Amino acid sequence: MHKPRGFISERIPSRDAVDALGRPSVYNLLPAEFSGLSAIGRLDRETSGLMLFTDSAELNATIRGGKVAKTYIA
Repeated sequence: MHKPRGFISERIPSRDAVDALGRPSVYNLLPAEFSGLSAIGRLDRETSGLMLFTDSAELNATIRGGKVAKTYIA
């Protein structure tokens, strides 16, 4: 998904809620049938860009664990 600026990367317990500071979550942008996915990595609230989501804990751990080279341009 393309994460727009102003959204946080963290999951908020209530799907339609905002966090304690009033910031919406990228999870609110996902269709309901994808609510079980987890984000691979994070982007700052004021950064936009590609976010990957998966239902595979193994894939998430592989990418987040440093086994895949990543380049960030912000």
